[in-house]
Amino acid sequence: MQWLRGLSQTALLLALFTPSTTALIHPRRAELLDVALHDVISEFQVPIYSTPEGIPALNHRFVRNVGSGIDGSSAPGPVFNQSISATGALVYWIPVTVGGQEVRLVLDTGSSDSWVVADQFTCLGIDMTIDVIGEVKVDHCGFGPGFNTTDSESFQIVNPHDTSFMVQYVDGSNARGYLGQDIFNVSGVVVSQVLGVVNESFWSGDGVTSGILGLGYPGSIPSTPGHQPYDWTSDSPNVPDSPFDCHDTYPSFVQNLATYGYNPIFSIALNTSSTLDSRWHNIAYLTDGGLLTLGGIPNLHGLSLPFAKAKMNPWLENNTCESNIEQIGYGIEIDGVVDGTFRFVDKKYRARIDTGSNVIILPTELATEMAKRMGSEQIGRPKTYMQPWSIPCDEAIPEFGFIIDDVVISLKRENMLKKMNAPSSQMTKVFYCFMTFVTQDFNDEIILGQPFLREVLAVFDLEEKEIRFSKRFGD
Repeated sequence: MQWLRGLSQTALLLALFTPSTTALIHPRRAELLDVALHDVISEFQVPIYSTPEGIPALNHRFVRNVGSGIDGSSAPGPVFNQSISATGALVYWIPVTVGGQEVRLVLDTGSSDSWVVADQFTCLGIDMTIDVIGEVKVDHCGFGPGFNTTDSESFQIVNPHDTSFMVQYVDGSNARGYLGQDIFNVSGVVVSQVLGVVNESFWSGDGVTSGILGLGYPGSIPSTPGHQPYDWTSDSPNVPDSPFDCHDTYPSFVQNLATYGYNPIFSIALNTSSTLDSRWHNIAYLTDGGLLTLGGIPNLHGLSLPFAKAKMNPWLENNTCESNIEQIGYGIEIDGVVDGTFRFVDKKYRARIDTGSNVIILPTELATEMAKRMGSEQIGRPKTYMQPWSIPCDEAIPEFGFIIDDVVISLKRENMLKKMNAPSSQMTKVFYCFMTFVTQDFNDEIILGQPFLREVLAVFDLEEKEIRFSKRFGD
């Protein structure tokens, strides 16, 4: 029976990576009037800006129950590790009026909490104490203009406790404060929104943005004392799992769209413009980062048909707990991977759509197969945890694409490569590029970040619980 077991294992592997006979659809450019038959064009179109080389380094939720500092020291109270990433990439943000004051908030589909730093806050050091040089406090946090609650006639305190709002990110950066509620105005879309007002933070910002606009589905931090933010499980065998804490959550910004009479749909189209401006704080930022559209899709040419359609978080159809960690962001199933027209991976993978991730994160199994398509002598470090792959910039690379609903969303070369600043060898003068793929070995999930989202118009339909993608072909 041993030979039969080995045969079965071989058959399984062949089944995972053997091309399917299902016909694949490569989308074609379509006229805007034809695209509008499938989705409503909304008047609420918000220009997206972006800041280059943004910090902090905040990746997807792979680290759980870590301490506040780099050394692993603990913070008082429960801490939640969110999912933003902007290392060496573009931070996409929009101006939002909160209580009559304009702040600039980073867009993040990977988290659901919206927060803004207070105009008077404490910038913490790496050891979570106030940084002081001599008698002078040091502010290295790099926030843009903060929010003054006393200048807002509509601001209300929801929970005054200083730790009622607390988020921590994978690199140790964190923000904490209290919960309030105020009027958000996003290019004419007006809602009353619960938000975190941050009065302490360990941060390294871009000098422009002052917080996060969480576009994820549910609210995450509890608005009543005594609840854990999430049902985190421990990664250590010596630390018992916390008891499951299912509780009501406050509505996120996108949930509030329906509450206030707007169509509960939003769409995102990211650009890679090189138009620089430095009006604010002499910080260069990109003026044409794309479009966020609330209530439908934008009046954007160069879209295609058919849309690739996927169920939103299909593994949560029977979920009855609003505080379930699995439904924070937006997940879909992809049906495989192609090289041009050749389907070389025929296995379903769970994928997260994350505007905050500057890379595409691949599980080890899939990364190995994609590296094989490139040739082992061609690519460097395909298996190294969370390190970008490297390749000579002039090398040919496969035409990778992801299959969603039998529709292929292919990646352009410029969205797969990023040039290093200097040649790897002064003798050979060979320039290497980072690929926008990194490998993780925590689970079988894919994170489809900015390189993927620059290829598509992504439509998030909360009413139909569906995510749709239209491949973009430029103007």
